This record gives sequence, structure tokens and C-alpha cells, in this order.
Amino acid sequence: MAARRKTIDLDTFVNWCNDRLAKSNFQERDSTEGVGYRKGIMTAVEEALFSANRYQGYRAIRPHEVEVKDGWGYDDATGEWNDDTRRKYFI
Repeated sequence: MAARRKTIDLDTFVNWCNDRLAKSNFQERDSTEGVGYRKGIMTAVEEALFSANRYQGYRAIRPHEVEVKDGWGYDDATGEWNDDTRRKYFI
């Protein structure tokens, strides 16, 4: 008997990844362990999107899109990147 194959909707997966990229917070270890965690998510979501021929790029997460003071990602006031692992993938 062949094993049943489990699948997940790609849009659901990308939305889950986007949520984790925006909200993961490793406190004082965020610049080390947090970055590694997010890079793993980035690799997984990019592989899934490229494999499905649906990659449409990403943008930096704006500070107002996260749950912490001053946010992460891209600072609109200074025009500078704070953390390039804070991304939102397009689907």
C-alpha cells in the first residue's frame, strides 16, 4: 500500500512564514539565534516558491508591522535596513 502524501497549501505556508519572520523575537539572542531561525524560514519559503514557479520577490518589513517598539526591518525615517531577515514574501 502506498503511503498517503500530505500536502499544505502554498499560500498558507507562505503566510505562516511571513508571520514568523515578522514576529519572532529571541530577546537578547535575536541578533544571533533569531537571525539563524529566520534564515532557515527564508530558505524554506524561497525553495517552496521557486519549486512551484511562484516566486515574486519580497520586501522589508516596515517598523509599524511588528509588535515591538521601533520595529524591525526597514526604518522609513532613516531609509536604512535594520535587519535583512525581516521580510515579507509576495504571493
